[in-house]
Amino acid sequence: TSTEHGLSVGDNIYMYAPNNNPAINNQFTVVNILEDSGSGIFYFDINFTTLTEEDTEEELEKEAANGAFFFKATQSSDNEERPNRIYYSKLQQPEAVPITNFIDIGGKDEPIERILALRDTLFVLKTDGIFTITGFAAPFNVRLLDNTNNILAPDSAVVLNNQIFALMDDGVSVITESGSQVISRSLEDKILAVT
Repeated sequence: TSTEHGLSVGDNIYMYAPNNNPAINNQFTVVNILEDSGSGIFYFDINFTTLTEEDTEEELEKEAANGAFFFKATQSSDNEERPNRIYYSKLQQPEAVPITNFIDIGGKDEPIERILALRDTLFVLKTDGIFTITGFAAPFNVRLLDNTNNILAPDSAVVLNNQIFALMDDGVSVITESGSQVISRSLEDKILAVT
């Protein structure tokens, strides 16, 4: 794995590889843990039999009768990077974030630049719009607030008097739960010169 797996000898893992012939859908026991050699790859061993081109049908049937599983291809997994994804923890357990606890916000090729809170609402400022997340428990409500005013300078976004002020495509804007409004029209020529 590309991150520490936290497994110990004797732990059970579940392996699902439907594209193999035959498909794998079983539980395996970890039999060995190998130390990381500084490569950033973390290894563990399980017992299984690999299918090779030299195996005959009779040998395969005999081994399958003894409970062997066969892999025709190497299966690998890597961390999935999604710039538009927010992960959330279990209730009352901020350190526990299951891999299935996520919300995709807006277009998956547009990154989240800043997240700010106003009372009961999270504001997600992205390069493709402003989104809000509300709710106290999953499933949370995601709503597009404004897709015409995109964040330009993520570090400029601040909360003041229960409003968000940020430098957006259209200029300095104030963002509330009802939408966004440009407040820098009188300075527009100076802001455009800098941006």
